[in-house]
Amino acid sequence: MPNLRRISIAIIMALACLGAATPCRAGEMLRSDKDPALSINAWGGAKHGAELRLHNACTPANPDCTWTFRNGMIVSDRDPNLAINAWNGAQHGTQLRLFRGCTPTNPDCTWTYRQGRLVSDRDPSLAINAWGGAQHGAELRLHNACALDNPDCTWSIFRYVTSGPKVAGTCLCKVPDTKNNTPIFIIQKNMVCGLEACRTWCKTEAGGEVVSYKGTSTCP
Repeated sequence: MPNLRRISIAIIMALACLGAATPCRAGEMLRSDKDPALSINAWGGAKHGAELRLHNACTPANPDCTWTFRNGMIVSDRDPNLAINAWNGAQHGTQLRLFRGCTPTNPDCTWTYRQGRLVSDRDPSLAINAWGGAQHGAELRLHNACALDNPDCTWSIFRYVTSGPKVAGTCLCKVPDTKNNTPIFIIQKNMVCGLEACRTWCKTEAGGEVVSYKGTSTCP
């Protein structure tokens, strides 16, 4: 069995990747806090100019739904030459699209993850918002009045973990940002042996707490 403590260390390192100077781990989904079934998606497939919208059928295996945080940019896992951009410049209502040609020195292409929000480096009063409310197909635009308690403006970083014994049960954990006391990761671990094992894994290995457990209550 892989060392789960190494997994928890990798999770902590992923937080350090936000704004890091070197490439970071890929394969992270950005889920709506209004509805965790919705994730940020390169609508119609990742390409230059593709719109960013919410999709209700994203999986970690779909690189149009997964992202890498690199030098402040949010880069497509489908094509790492594409990054999320405030199209035509960051201002209230600006649409978010993928741009081929982003650099870490362009603040319309760089973002800061702050207390659950993805804030523009061009103008920190602007944050990524599910325009008109989080629902399947909702556009992502910049909003100048995003509040911390508005789940249309806050996002959780989701990573899929598949280590462990082959027993039925799926465990979801949330890992808090200890500095801001805000959940930042929702982590899924398959094949967990019962709710108590889920609680133990979330607490001791992931450093968080259980969101849900679905499956058998005991080992088969």
